[in-house]
Amino acid sequence: MTATGNAPRLCARLAAVLCAMACTPQSKDPVLERPASAPSVAFGDFRPEGGREEESASLKAPVPGAVDSNLASVFNGGGCFPPAIDAQGLDQLILVDPEWAPVVRGSSVASEPVVVHGAVVDSHGDKGGDFPITHTSNDQNTFVQLDPADEGRLATGNGDGLFDLEWETGALPDWAWPSPGDRIVARGRWIFDCGHPNPRPGTCANSARPCLTLLDCGGAACNGTVFNYRSEMHPPEATAVLRPIRGDVLGGEDGERRAQATARADVFVSAFGGSAGDECVLTHRNSINELLGTNCYPLSRPAAHVNDSDFSFELPLPPRPRPSSMPSWRIDRRATPSLPGQVPVDAEVTVEPVLAGPVPHLVVTVRMAHGTPLPTGFAGTVVAGWQKPQHAELQHVRVTIEGVVVRDPLKAGAIPGHEAPGWRVQASVNGDWRSLSGLENVGPADAGAFFPQTRPLAFDLFLGKADALRIGADGVSSNCVDTLFGQSLGADLARFGFDVAKATACLNAVAEDLGTVSASFSWPRFGARKQAYETPSDGAGAFALRYRIDRVDDD
Repeated sequence: MTATGNAPRLCARLAAVLCAMACTPQSKDPVLERPASAPSVAFGDFRPEGGREEESASLKAPVPGAVDSNLASVFNGGGCFPPAIDAQGLDQLILVDPEWAPVVRGSSVASEPVVVHGAVVDSHGDKGGDFPITHTSNDQNTFVQLDPADEGRLATGNGDGLFDLEWETGALPDWAWPSPGDRIVARGRWIFDCGHPNPRPGTCANSARPCLTLLDCGGAACNGTVFNYRSEMHPPEATAVLRPIRGDVLGGEDGERRAQATARADVFVSAFGGSAGDECVLTHRNSINELLGTNCYPLSRPAAHVNDSDFSFELPLPPRPRPSSMPSWRIDRRATPSLPGQVPVDAEVTVEPVLAGPVPHLVVTVRMAHGTPLPTGFAGTVVAGWQKPQHAELQHVRVTIEGVVVRDPLKAGAIPGHEAPGWRVQASVNGDWRSLSGLENVGPADAGAFFPQTRPLAFDLFLGKADALRIGADGVSSNCVDTLFGQSLGADLARFGFDVAKATACLNAVAEDLGTVSASFSWPRFGARKQAYETPSDGAGAFALRYRIDRVDDD
């Protein structure tokens, strides 16, 4: 999740941790104290991204059947290691390694994937805020209202009733990012987020002292502690994003292509989950020197086994025009994902129409468990409609993103000698996300400059009278912390000569929010005009998005 004002507090804790690690004289490997019931006590990272969890912990009662978040604790058989109530410095390192522990058999790295279904309530791309040592890039976050049949995947710590899907933006391509209003089917690691226990302290049995665990009570019982670890899918290994019914062009039985109401699923299957999907990163360490001496990069031990089973989902069709109508569909394939060093092998996809029942649909199966050699992944879009559709009055509209006008580069907080040029911006048109190009070199002197797209970025839409054209964009200005991603803790500290003050200053130099662009247009022209738009961002107001809207004549 993304930083929401939590970064200064987390970075202060990191400063204490780093100081303890780099400044304390050590004659031998320091081993962290651990409960006798635990096989080991580990430590990892602190991510400046806890705001949403902490704010949501008491929003509403847990759903019936939710998993008890107390079971995440190592004291209750789980894989998360809560700290002492007054933990400082080294003692805090016990908190978040592993950063993610399986809900089932939490003390192991291996985890059987689960499948969930639900409605997307909120989502965002790269907004910064993730801790670099356990990420190669920031996460794409999707917040899902699970279907009733899947609500048992929630934990009592999911106080907002939402289930989080997190997949690094460097692993999940932008065209597959979900948006509010979509439905999603996802398969992946079902985990507790160990980094955010959000506890309600208990009381020591032998005193009135507040406590989190028996270690706070000198071995006596700690009664009444409640942990609020969230359950998540982090990362997925397969997603099907089912977009709302929308206009598109699809061929009929006579071969003629017609604009009609269509269903669409953007499908992505990959064994690469970023750092949260790598066994090395997910393995705990027993000492400071072991942590400093461990380098998991480049990632080479994927935890996902995507060939163990096929990935199937149902794609509901638009309303059937007439009882005799037969479905039509196409599959637009994209570059096949594969792990580094692998030769990409695309998966076969089967489509089975199911027309009986109240909701005609297609059963789509990505055959990941079949083929010789086995497929490395799948990436593509399924578009479906009817061979003889009813006439639909649709306007063909094209939105072209021309670039970004920089109003404030937001580079005042740069660390001398460790500057991080560039911005990371993503735009959304009716829920379809794309990352903008050409912004890698935005610098402190670029106020007022226009940065054009270095590759074409256009969206074609077929919109009806009841539709709206919605355009949005957001992003961050890179900062020193962004130079630390995809490297071990030891390597990051070595970059600063093990100067704790400099390393901590870099961690504190977080990416700056650029604000958000939002615009909406309606029938009949949907904003089409000759001149380009230049819509400023709110919030920080650091940029304006320049784009064109054109009506396309298909006659």
